[in-house]
Amino acid sequence: MDYKNDGFGQPDDTNEETDKIQKKDDAYNVSFYIIFSDKFMRKYTVFNSFKEMLEKSGLKIETEEDFEKISDYELDLFIRNNSDFDSWEELVQEAVNNHYAEELGL
Repeated sequence: MDYKNDGFGQPDDTNEETDKIQKKDDAYNVSFYIIFSDKFMRKYTVFNSFKEMLEKSGLKIETEEDFEKISDYELDLFIRNNSDFDSWEELVQEAVNNHYAEELGL
């Protein structure tokens, strides 16, 4: 079996799990409400849902633009005080990992 790698592109031979992930990723962009399932929120935060977290954050978040305007410091502080993570980025990464693990049955 030959293996060809052109840098960071996909190798010629990909496995079934990689194909599943790519198809799912191509099919839709996953909403925060899906990534941050109620199960995930109860396990890793003090909230029962992503909606509850937004409501109790005290931050005005009604649109994607509102979300992008929030300072990293303010958001990270809120996450640090209300979850098992030190930053928004860590929370998102764990949520994404959990979501795809569940989708793939891992």
